[in-house]
Formats: sequence, C-alpha cells, structure tokens
Amino acid sequence: MNIKLYKQQISELGVEGFQLEPKSLMEATSLLTKLKEYQKVLKQIKFNIRIDARKIRKEYINNIEKINESLKNNKKTDKEVRMAIKLLKIEKDEKIAPYDVLENLIDNYIVQIEDSKIFLREYIKNQMK
Repeated sequence: MNIKLYKQQISELGVEGFQLEPKSLMEATSLLTKLKEYQKVLKQIKFNIRIDARKIRKEYINNIEKINESLKNNKKTDKEVRMAIKLLKIEKDEKIAPYDVLENLIDNYIVQIEDSKIFLREYIKNQMK
C-alpha cells in the first residue's frame, strides 16, 4: 500500500488532537472503548507498514543478488558492481524512510493511548468510590 494511504487512514482515525475530558462515568467508559479501538486499528496499520517495508527490503536484496551474480559472470567490473550496490542501498533507504517515520509516529500514538487509558481507568475507579 502507498505510504499516503497509511497517512490518510491515520488522519481519518482522528487520533491527532483527541480530547480526554470526561464529565461523567459513562463518557469515560465510552472514551476508553474508543481508545482501545484506535489502538487496535493503529496496530493493524503498523503491521501492514512493516509488511510493505519488508517487501521493499526483499526486493532490494534480490536486486543486489542479481548484481552479485553478474559479477560472477564477469559482465561488470568490481567497481561498477560496488557503485551499483551503493546506489541501490541509498535508493532502498530513501524508500524505507517514510515507512520508518510513520511507524515511529504510530508507536508514539500507541504510547499516548496507553497513558490516556491509564488516566481513564483511574478516573473511572475514582468515580465509582
């Protein structure tokens, strides 16, 4: 899947700027349920991102193997092969970087959600006293 689609999914989820100001026990419980759902969706998006990043890495490993094979067949010089591999690694890193950034963003959201869930559980616990 395209990285833009993952960003769109996260944006549509509404995690950014989510307000935690429960005014009642029922509202706190509802917010807690919503946070659990957000967390579930974010984990699925993160899983999909990792699969896509793995596919990209595998593609580049295959390309490097092809270059190394051409070296064995003496179709290219050693210097050409090293340069081609270096360029492939740079290209791979440029393709993977947005996935890594988005995965880190999701990790941060998941941590924030965990903190918010703790807050809501304490709020609910205090309201039930």
